[in-house]
Amino acid sequence: MATDNNRGPRPAHVLDPEDILQQWKGLLSRSLKRIDLHQVANLVKENREIAMKFRGKDAATIINAIDKLLKGGQLPDETQKRALNLMRRLAGASRQVPKSYLVGIFTRCKVEKTIFANGGFADVRKGRLKGKDVAIKTIRTSLQDEIEGRIILIHEAFCKECVVWMNMSHPNIHQLTAVIIKPDAREFSMVSEMMKNGNILIYTKRNKANRIRLVVDIARGLEYLHKSGVIHGDLKGPNILINNETPPQACIADFGLSAIAPSMSFRPTQGGAVGTFGYMAPELLSGVQASKEADMYAFGIVVMR
Repeated sequence: MATDNNRGPRPAHVLDPEDILQQWKGLLSRSLKRIDLHQVANLVKENREIAMKFRGKDAATIINAIDKLLKGGQLPDETQKRALNLMRRLAGASRQVPKSYLVGIFTRCKVEKTIFANGGFADVRKGRLKGKDVAIKTIRTSLQDEIEGRIILIHEAFCKECVVWMNMSHPNIHQLTAVIIKPDAREFSMVSEMMKNGNILIYTKRNKANRIRLVVDIARGLEYLHKSGVIHGDLKGPNILINNETPPQACIADFGLSAIAPSMSFRPTQGGAVGTFGYMAPELLSGVQASKEADMYAFGIVVMR
């Protein structure tokens, strides 16, 4: 049995933090074909709380290693969910995203000044990245946010949303393309495909749409999220966009309240209700856990509207 000078004996299967970090570094240095998936499963299952203690460059090592593993597509489903959950939590706690997400400093990204859409916490502008039209969603921050320390919470939430969104890939999920974080870490932007048809509420008012097909699209996207271990947490008309395909398809967007958990549920981080009133299941109004069932309730409201 191993020992810890401060806490006495510890179980032999639990590694110390330095051993954990070295194992993640080893995974990052190997090709995907040479990675021991059993070792990965043990790392994300048995030692994830130790991994959560890392910050700075050490946290970046683990985050980038998990990103590499998830992109390889070799992990068993349960291990993949646990790995994604760990990456989301560590990305938030250390306030950083995998380096593969970031727009390079030498990559030109044109951003228009005019805001064409906004929400409670963000403004959306049109832009161009690598020859494609994109939507650039920038989280609004202020000097007051910085003075009162909210900028840290905003940065944490931003990193968590990026990790969830970037790892969702399905025809009925709006795809995140890249992330922009300004050097002073006070401006955070998400780059995604420009959806010229707008959200489902606007589209169905202006066009003779096949509503049944759009409802099926939403159901397929939601099924994919739940099978991936993701609860959306804020499904509503404005968060369902219509893509540029022929015929147009409905795509679920905005993962700011999403969580990944093997238990398929999550609790509000600040206490109280989370979501959008009018789409929320009754139990959520008292701060009860959000769940896939609550997502299905919101889906029903979307269908009725």
